[in-house]
Amino acid sequence: MLNQTKPKLTESCTSLLQAEESAFNKRKVERAFEHGVATYEQANTVQRVSAEKLLAQLLKANTSKHKANVLLDLGCGKGVNTVSLERHCETLLSADITYSALRNIDNKINKQHLLNTDAESLPLQSNTIDLVYSNLMLQWTNNPQHALNELVRVLTHGGRAHVSTLIDGSLNELKYAWSKVDNDKHVNYFITRDELTYLINALPNVDVSVSFSTEQVYGDTVKQLCTDLKKIGANYVSGRKNTALMGKSKWKKMCLAYEKFRIDGTENTASAVHNKLPLTYQIAYIEMVKRD
Repeated sequence: MLNQTKPKLTESCTSLLQAEESAFNKRKVERAFEHGVATYEQANTVQRVSAEKLLAQLLKANTSKHKANVLLDLGCGKGVNTVSLERHCETLLSADITYSALRNIDNKINKQHLLNTDAESLPLQSNTIDLVYSNLMLQWTNNPQHALNELVRVLTHGGRAHVSTLIDGSLNELKYAWSKVDNDKHVNYFITRDELTYLINALPNVDVSVSFSTEQVYGDTVKQLCTDLKKIGANYVSGRKNTALMGKSKWKKMCLAYEKFRIDGTENTASAVHNKLPLTYQIAYIEMVKRD
């Protein structure tokens, strides 16, 4: 049973407190990802890119080349990174809030254990995890501070956590286009760089480094881009006032506004994206090492 109690920030941060007012309904988040399980691998371009970069960060940091005793893949989904991660540990804990994703993991291995859990309240003893890998999960937590504190708690001394998360600036094209239609919320809130810095500075007993990257996906139509979001379960929006079906006139108006971002075929533009519509993701890559 997941803890549905709304978390509270332990320190003041105005914009994060405002974000709390439209906190995620975790059951609805879980349901959205359940619907995306079957089609996730058809549309997870951004997830693949960030997964590869995060794995490269993990490998670069492992200067000893020794396998971790226990590795936690937090927000593992269907286990798309299982094969890559299992090579670097003796025991792999694959954890996700979505039960159906765990049930559909294709690459089950002997050293793998499945854990249906909430990242903000991990059912693990303190100082038991040597290595954490968490790709694009943190942005789905109500309180990323709680989730990060949980990672610090379960890490062994000298243990490392590698975490990627979406931040402010993600889906800005979609946010702009909808702003030309109404004042409702159509895109989820993502924390800013300053807010992420605030959270990191509040973490106890860890050394942290952060890097950032911008990734874009492209589509011929807005419908294609939004369908890809739905395929990965990322179409749930917290705090939306009007939950009724979208009218055709509003949708057409939004699509027309989105055309502002269509890429023309100039000489400096790669041919693969000529006349395409972009959708931008801003990603933070966090590396935490728990002090001895």
